[in-house]
Amino acid sequence: SCKMALLESFNRSNNRTVRNRISDAIAQIASLVCQYEEWRELMEFLVVSMSSTSASDDTIIALLRIITSTPDLFSNQDSSALSALLAVINGVINVHPAVAVEAVQALSALTIFFYPDEKRRNVFTLVITQTVPSVVQMLSATIDEKEDELAQVLNCAADLVFECPRLFAGKKQEKNPLNEYVAMASALIRRLPEDKYEEEDKVASAALEFICAAVEGNPAAFRRDRALLEASSVLLLQVTGMESGTDEWLRTDPTDEDDNLSMSVLGQQSLDRFALALGGAVAGPIIFGHIGSLLNDSNGSWRSKYSALMAIASTAEGCAQDFLEDHLEGLLAIVWNCFIDPHPRVQYASCHALGQLCTDFPGRIQKEFAHKALSALLSLLQRSQDARVQCHASAALVNFAEDCEPEIIAPFLDGILSVLAGILATPSCPGYLKEQLIATIGAYSGAAQSRFAGFFDRLLPLLVAGLDGSQTRKVQCRSVEALSLVLLAVKDSESIQGSFNSCLPGFLNHMTRLEESLGSCPADDPMREFLASAWLRMAQLMGNRFAPYLPVILPSLISTAGSKINFTELPEKDDGDEEVENEYIPAARVN
Repeated sequence: SCKMALLESFNRSNNRTVRNRISDAIAQIASLVCQYEEWRELMEFLVVSMSSTSASDDTIIALLRIITSTPDLFSNQDSSALSALLAVINGVINVHPAVAVEAVQALSALTIFFYPDEKRRNVFTLVITQTVPSVVQMLSATIDEKEDELAQVLNCAADLVFECPRLFAGKKQEKNPLNEYVAMASALIRRLPEDKYEEEDKVASAALEFICAAVEGNPAAFRRDRALLEASSVLLLQVTGMESGTDEWLRTDPTDEDDNLSMSVLGQQSLDRFALALGGAVAGPIIFGHIGSLLNDSNGSWRSKYSALMAIASTAEGCAQDFLEDHLEGLLAIVWNCFIDPHPRVQYASCHALGQLCTDFPGRIQKEFAHKALSALLSLLQRSQDARVQCHASAALVNFAEDCEPEIIAPFLDGILSVLAGILATPSCPGYLKEQLIATIGAYSGAAQSRFAGFFDRLLPLLVAGLDGSQTRKVQCRSVEALSLVLLAVKDSESIQGSFNSCLPGFLNHMTRLEESLGSCPADDPMREFLASAWLRMAQLMGNRFAPYLPVILPSLISTAGSKINFTELPEKDDGDEEVENEYIPAARVN
C-alpha cells in the first residue's frame, strides 16, 4: 500500500533532505488517515525507529517531526501506552542531546493535544516538571552556541503554560512549577550585560513571553501565590529599566533607530500584558508599591526612576479602573516631581508617563490637572537643551490635546504655541524635532478650532517653510498635514480672511504639484497618505468649490480602489471583551 511504501522509503533513504520530504508526506497522509482509522504500523514504526541504537540524529529529528505534526495519531492510546511513548522520547533526549529541541516540540504537541482529556492529561505532568526544565538547563550551559535552540524550547514552554495551565499548578503541598520556571526565566534575562540592552535577545524575549503567557493563561495561579506575583512583577520592572547609556541615546535620531525591540521596550510590553491579565485590583498594589520604592530611593540610579515612570505608562490601562482612579492625584504628584529631575532619561520618561495617563484617563487629567500638566511640559520644553526630550514633551502635548475641550485649552494656547514656535524657528532644530513640533501645532489647531485664528499669521510662515524641498520628507508631510488642519480650523474666522484667502490658493497649488509628482515617487512614500487626508480636509473646507481639483486626485483614488486589499482574519471575541483602539499615529503622540 501507499502507507507501507512510504515507511519503507523512509528506511531506505540516506539523504537527509529526501528523508525530511518523506517524513512530511507521512505526516500529511497520517493527518488524513487518522480521521477514519488508526495507523498502527506508523505508531510502531516511530517507537521502534526512535529506540534503535543505530538511528542517527537526522533520522530521529525526522521521526519527531511526524509526531509534532500529527499528535492525533495517538488519540486512541491509553495512559500506559502514552507513558511508554513519553519514556521513549525522553530516552532519545538522553542518548541524542542534539535532538532535544525537536523532542520538546513533539512532547509539547502531544501535551497540548491530550490536555482536554482529564483522564490522560496527568500522563504529561513529567513533561512540565522534568523534561522541559532539564532541557533548558542543558542548553543554558552553552547558551552562546545554543541561543536559537534555547529560545525555541522556551517558546514551547510558553505555548504549554498558556494552553495547559493546570499542569503547571502542581499538586497540593508541592511547590508550584511556575515558581521554578519564573526563576529560570529571571536568570536567563538577568544574565545580559548592559551593552546588550538595546538588542533584541532571543532567549530573554522568549523568557518574557513565557511569563506573559503564564499570567494570561492562568491569572488565578498568580493571584493565589504572593511570592510568584512579587517575583514576576519585580523582574518585569527591572527589565523595563534595562536601558543603555545616555550619551549615545541623546545623539541618536529616534527615526533612525532600528526595528529591534530593546529590553526596556519588551519589559514595557510585558508589564502591560501582566496588568491587563491580572486586573488593577491585584496588579495595582503590587506594581505601584514597587514603583513608589523605585522613585523614592535616594540612592537609586536614573534607571530606577526611568523604570518606574515607564511602568506607570505601561500599566495605566490595566490598572485604571480598579486601582488608579482612586490614586491618580497622588500618582501625578510623583510624576510632577520627576519633570524637574536633572537627568534627560528621567525627563523623557516623565513625558511618556504623563502622555499615556492623558490617554488612559481621557478628559479627567485635562479637566482637573490642566495647569500642572501643561506647566510641566512647557517648562521642560523651554528648559531642556536635549532635542529628544523636547520631542517627547511635544508629543505628550498631543496626548493632552486629544480629549480636551477648546475652553480648557484657550487660556494656555498662547503659551503653548509661543514655545513651540520659538523652538521650531531655532536654526539648529533637528529634522525629527521639527516634524514633531509641526504635528503638535496641527493638533492644537484642531483642538482650539476658531480660537487658533489669533495665532494664524504668526505660525503660517513656519508651517509654509516646512514645505520647502530642502526639508526632510517627513517634515514636508507634517507641514501638509498641519496646514490643512489649520486652514480647516480657522475657515470661518473673519479676522484673518485676508491672510486665509492669500494662503489657500498657494497651498492648493503646492498640493497639486506634490500629487502630480507622486507618480515618480516610491510606492511607500509617506506623502501619499498625508496628501490623501489633506485633500479630504480641503474638500470639507471648500465644498462645491473643490470640484476643479477632482481631476488632480481622481487618478490616485482610482489606482487605490483598484489595488489588492489584504485582509487579516481576527480571532472571535467573547461578548465581554472590550474593543482595543489602535492608538498609533506616527511621530505625533506618546505611545
